[in-house]
Amino acid sequence: MSVATWKKEYMPVSSSRCLKRNDLSWSIRKWTGFLVKNLERHKVWWDKGNMEIRDTSASGVRSHTLKSLSVGHCPLCRFYIASAGCHGCPLVLYGGCTYQYTNRFTDGAYPMVRLLRKAERLLG
Repeated sequence: MSVATWKKEYMPVSSSRCLKRNDLSWSIRKWTGFLVKNLERHKVWWDKGNMEIRDTSASGVRSHTLKSLSVGHCPLCRFYIASAGCHGCPLVLYGGCTYQYTNRFTDGAYPMVRLLRKAERLLG
């Protein structure tokens, strides 16, 4: 397992290629990849300071810069800010993402995964 296997499972399509009808499922898939159990399974770690996923192996450390963690690369932000500002985003409608996104460094990915799944359930 490695950065490559993590990326293949959790981010096989870049956020810029994500279609609007898939924005929530794409985001859930991405954020689920940041849960500790999934990072450990792929033998990678989340370097939150540099916004990278890195291999845990001591030799030949490879990293992948995760630009999709920034607001500018979130498919939800891309679709909804352009049309209605944050107010049209399902995350804002069902609790807001500001706290979860801002605190991802201290609270990890779980609060964002929980909010995304709630939005997905409520949208049916």
